[in-house]
Amino acid sequence: MRFLWLMMLYAVIFASFVSAATIQGDVYDLSLKKVNDIIVSVNSTPKQNMVVKDGSYSFTLSEGSYLLEAEGEKGKASEIVEIDEEGEFTLDLILFPEDEEIKDIGISVEGFEKGINVWLIVIIIVLVSLITAGILYWKFKPKEAKKEEKEETKEEQKIEEESDLNQVVKFIKEQGGRTTQKDIRKKFGLSEAKISLMVTELEHNKKVKRIKKGRGNVIILEK
Repeated sequence: MRFLWLMMLYAVIFASFVSAATIQGDVYDLSLKKVNDIIVSVNSTPKQNMVVKDGSYSFTLSEGSYLLEAEGEKGKASEIVEIDEEGEFTLDLILFPEDEEIKDIGISVEGFEKGINVWLIVIIIVLVSLITAGILYWKFKPKEAKKEEKEETKEEQKIEEESDLNQVVKFIKEQGGRTTQKDIRKKFGLSEAKISLMVTELEHNKKVKRIKKGRGNVIILEK
């Protein structure tokens, strides 16, 4: 009987090691500097806690869904972790002030794919129409008029783009120098692709900094 109990105990221990995975990463503040002297915990059974001293954490977990949390003077961070296979996985955490709520951007893959199919057909039709009209138009238009209009169009586009970028910077300032890419899209009513291009341009000009948070982005004004 004792031998049977020992065999069962060994089986349980062995199974836990086989399906175990290591989740590790670094903890940062909003300035992307590693943070020390904070508590990182995960709601495993039993619950695991550790005090980060070198800016890094590491936990060993079996298969399942867990809540990974970090808390310190500079704020809190939390992430849902899904373990479905063994191995080593990296997940960095960014601390946000407790009075701020950053919502992830939820994206339905199935809906996104359907949307792409519909818009692809619309775009093809529009492009064919525009190309046909453009060929007929440019075929009979004087060259000088074409050149002047092309230069005017480029200048207008440049002015319009600069104005749009300045409006985005102004909005971020009004939000205390920090907001989400989702909120920028809501404010200006532009497409996700257009907002992403504008943020990329502002990053290139060193006016903002983009931080990944879950499935969304936090946009911080450069000082």
